[in-house]
Amino acid sequence: MGLDNAGGDKYNHQPQDQDGDQQAAAQKAGHLALLTLAQHGEQGPKQAKHHIQKQGNDKDFDKHGGAVKLVVPWLITLGLLALLCKLAFWQWQRAEEKTARLADLAARPTLSLAQALAKGDPNDWPVQVVGEWLPTAVLWDNRTLDGQVGYDLLQGLATAKGPLLVNRGWLAAPARRDQLPHLPLARGKVRLDGELRVPTPTLALADNVPEALGQSWRVQGLELAPLRQVTGLALLPAILNPRQGSDGLVPHWPVLVMPPEKHRAYALQWASLALALVVLFGFWLRTQRRSQ
Repeated sequence: MGLDNAGGDKYNHQPQDQDGDQQAAAQKAGHLALLTLAQHGEQGPKQAKHHIQKQGNDKDFDKHGGAVKLVVPWLITLGLLALLCKLAFWQWQRAEEKTARLADLAARPTLSLAQALAKGDPNDWPVQVVGEWLPTAVLWDNRTLDGQVGYDLLQGLATAKGPLLVNRGWLAAPARRDQLPHLPLARGKVRLDGELRVPTPTLALADNVPEALGQSWRVQGLELAPLRQVTGLALLPAILNPRQGSDGLVPHWPVLVMPPEKHRAYALQWASLALALVVLFGFWLRTQRRSQ
């Protein structure tokens, strides 16, 4: 009986040991599974959070990059538009100023030479002059008429106030520089109607020294001080621009280099460019919105 119990106990302990080993193995496997799940559980939210942050950063980059792409063209367009509008307004303003100047000159009465010279600024005052022609001739170089280069012929006139230079008109220049055109100098007494011009100093690369050409002189810029020295005449501080030419000479010394009509034409050109810029920019914006 004792042997049976002992043997029974012996054999009864074997299943328990196997069950214990199996249970230990199952517990170990369970611990490994839990550890694995725990590790994945910790990494899962981190990866998801990183993915969400990356998507947000990409969206922010696209948003800011697109904004920069739009801001730069806006700034350039607005700057160019402001410049074009300013140029158009400036040209229109110049046209208005010259129109007012022409109206003022047209309203001025005709004065004698003494009355005009007595004014602080005799420039552009209409005068009537009586005098006698002098043999003094001055060729004003590089004067153009209808695209052709020539000279303005200035001749001295003896008046009661002193010698006065008169711009008699334009002469075509010969093909060669060493050749001079025929100078139709006038003689005798004359009565002339015209406007006085006060010459202003001109910008020259060298000293504006009159070039002696026999009984005449050639000048690049119209300055009276050098002419007084070479001619020996106490020339008056103004030059007469007659309203009518003589001896085939063409008077072409206008009051204004550019008339008001040209300024208005330039103003319309600048305004048209501004309008074209607005249209092109609007078309570009439309294409950008469609592409997005």
